[in-house]
Amino acid sequence: ARAGNRVSDLGLALALPHRQPAAPADTPPDTHAVVLWAAVAGWYGVMLLFLPLAYTISMVDKHFFVAIPLLVIATAAVLDWLWQRGRVLHGVTILFYLYLTASALSLWLTRIIIVRQE
Repeated sequence: ARAGNRVSDLGLALALPHRQPAAPADTPPDTHAVVLWAAVAGWYGVMLLFLPLAYTISMVDKHFFVAIPLLVIATAAVLDWLWQRGRVLHGVTILFYLYLTASALSLWLTRIIIVRQE
């Protein structure tokens, strides 16, 4: 199995969703490739689902439904690439997750404090 080409696999998957990576028939499918293609298929599904809804329903943040899955997939590919580069970048990846957790918790608590519960 190839290692370190997750970012290029992501570009291929987004550009050519109908072409899956070829593998010999006697080898089990690469777990990363299966997850990647499932994520891209899900992203395209969300995009196709919300495209007609965007014209009929007034949603302020409707662009997030298309953009966020792509950002999550791309971020996962970059974090996977960083993780494979050594112990120092393991720390960078862990710090990113800690920052993301602290940021989400802070926003959630701020929302609970500011919004009046009825």
